[in-house]
Amino acid sequence: MVRAVLTLIRQWWTEPIDPAWFRNYLETRSLGIIVRILIGVCTGLIVAVAVAAQFSPAGPHGILARSVSTAVSAAGLLWMLRWFCGPWPSAWLSRAFVVFADAAIVAACLVDTNSISAMAGLSLLAIPGTYVILFHSPRMLVAHLVWSFAAVGVIAYRMAFIDSDLALAAAKTLVFVVAVGVVPVLVSFGFWMIRADAAESMLDPMTKLANRRGIETGIVRIVSARSDDRFVQNLALVSIDLDKFKQINDLYGHAVGDDVLIRTGARISEVVRANTVVGRLGGEEFVVIAEIQPADVPAFAQRISAAICRADDVPPVTASLGVAMIQLVGYLGGPDTREVADRILARADAAMYRAKRAGGNRIEIEGSVETFVSGNSRRRVDPLGRDIRSTA
Repeated sequence: MVRAVLTLIRQWWTEPIDPAWFRNYLETRSLGIIVRILIGVCTGLIVAVAVAAQFSPAGPHGILARSVSTAVSAAGLLWMLRWFCGPWPSAWLSRAFVVFADAAIVAACLVDTNSISAMAGLSLLAIPGTYVILFHSPRMLVAHLVWSFAAVGVIAYRMAFIDSDLALAAAKTLVFVVAVGVVPVLVSFGFWMIRADAAESMLDPMTKLANRRGIETGIVRIVSARSDDRFVQNLALVSIDLDKFKQINDLYGHAVGDDVLIRTGARISEVVRANTVVGRLGGEEFVVIAEIQPADVPAFAQRISAAICRADDVPPVTASLGVAMIQLVGYLGGPDTREVADRILARADAAMYRAKRAGGNRIEIEGSVETFVSGNSRRRVDPLGRDIRSTA
């Protein structure tokens, strides 16, 4: 029992965390904007406390103390506006927000003249602590807790030896440790287990590639990774179906068939870039989604086909590939993600079935690029950008 718990704790501490996982999870469910607003509101709460404290007899006194409180309020307002009006912050900007929140709360509390008021204000450290739990690693949570305990130590020292109330200092410190220290660690551990289960639910259990839900989340990940100044993105989806796979199962057995599926998924993953989505929809059908220019698509598809079909394979296997392209204009993810996936997958599947009807072991590429414009207007264009048809 103890060994199992220690193993879980070690995994929680050492397992790599995808910082964009929860953000992508929210975006695919149209919750991203709501969470950004809530974070902005919580940031505004920090500002409101700092402003209100300046009007209290127990608040900051003197030019320096009031200047610190004013600076915290001004910076907090900028961050609040950033959360309300801007996109999700990058990884480094997200860490900068945590550093600001931690430093601002502690600075505002240290300039309070009343130790009890200062200790109560430190409870606001639960706000950046919760943010770290959701969007950062356990290591950053520990760094946040070390900073928080150092701050409470300073206030507790002032309460015990300057205000001469050792018992009150001990009681308030214990409350702080439980509320801002122990509880966040337990919540972080629980959230890690839930996140691990949720991540598993987006994977095909055999190949460990993305399943349908994982593919939709992967589209959001690709879109989120783009530079802010890129308004247009070109995505290609490759639909892959192994030819005559039933014969492999019949001749060699299902265990060998499963090995072929695992091998195929691994080979595809080896020849694509890191930010490419590789998934299995079921049976012997795989998909690849990548951000790529239309001119590079034929070579990209050929590289995948060559990786799957090797002359020395036992059992030998070939694949039919269908490729469709879509151009995203002003698209940031959200409620349209499933529609984007459905539209491009349907066109890629149609091309793949044409390849199978032609005898298999070949690549069929859609000759047109569909444009998906954020705001529900769509058009299809040929490789020269000319309209083929328009729909509203």
